[in-house]
Amino acid sequence: MKIKIPLTLTAVFLAAIMVLSGCSNNSALNSNNKTSDSTVALDTTDMFSDRDYETGYDESTSEKIEI
Repeated sequence: MKIKIPLTLTAVFLAAIMVLSGCSNNSALNSNNKTSDSTVALDTTDMFSDRDYETGYDESTSEKIEI
């Protein structure tokens, strides 16, 4: 015998699992970590160029996609 579960019930169940999993308490994990808190500086000058920081665009030269 095959049991059919409605799609909406499945979606609600999955959404509830995602919401509840995001509410975990990490205090137990942090209390077991006996290492000292330290900040590591990362040099990003070689990772990004000036083009990576550019946020603008020219709409007249952009490719237009219609759906």
